[in-house]
Amino acid sequence: MRDFAEMRAADRDIVYIHNEHQYELPWHYDSCDWRFEIRQGQRGRKPAFWDYTCHAACHWLVDLNLFAAMKAFPLWEWRIITHRKHSTVWNGDERDAFLFDLNFLALGVSSKEAWDLAIKGRILKPGKFLRPFVFAPGYFDPAASVSCARKDNYGSN
Repeated sequence: MRDFAEMRAADRDIVYIHNEHQYELPWHYDSCDWRFEIRQGQRGRKPAFWDYTCHAACHWLVDLNLFAAMKAFPLWEWRIITHRKHSTVWNGDERDAFLFDLNFLALGVSSKEAWDLAIKGRILKPGKFLRPFVFAPGYFDPAASVSCARKDNYGSN
């Protein structure tokens, strides 16, 4: 999470101030016990990527998924597909389509279902985030993008 915030700040030439206690992982905000239900009867540790998932938060985590996909597979032109029912990250290739969707992967939802839910919506330009950060000059505050998410912030491609 810290790398994601630092890179977003550097891209915009603004100062990033990290507070260890202010920015926690997405799973800290989860109000559903899906992790227990999925792992019931299984032994061993949970997958590490589950820390970056949160039930019913695909629209809020899609920017983080886009960032991770662009870092992991930089040769593909990753883009966000968003619809009111679901948001996911797609590699842009229609013949060899690949989705990067940590939430649905963790929940065991198929790629076809993720695609069917999201494709009815908008396809953003490659590398464009769904919710651009809103910040005061000289200060980077990722929490502001959540509290100030207005229609005009993410309404155009």
